[in-house]
Amino acid sequence: MPSYRPPPVYPRRAKKNGTEGVVTVAFTIAKDGTVHQPRIVKAIPPGVFDQAVLNSIHAWRFEPQPVAQEVVQDVAFSLTEK
Repeated sequence: MPSYRPPPVYPRRAKKNGTEGVVTVAFTIAKDGTVHQPRIVKAIPPGVFDQAVLNSIHAWRFEPQPVAQEVVQDVAFSLTEK
């Protein structure tokens, strides 16, 4: 679980068009809790939210651990309040 996870910026065009989606991103959590080597595994719809996720994920922070870990995480983009 991230200790700090600022949300990605909702792409302006997607918001204007009412587009929602999910991006699955894989990355390494380093021993110090920082994110390394993020890569998009799947995106629905493709190419709409990918860059927003990659731009925000570098700011995510996790609790430090004894070893680095590989993680796969879904990031949802929804225009409705949850």
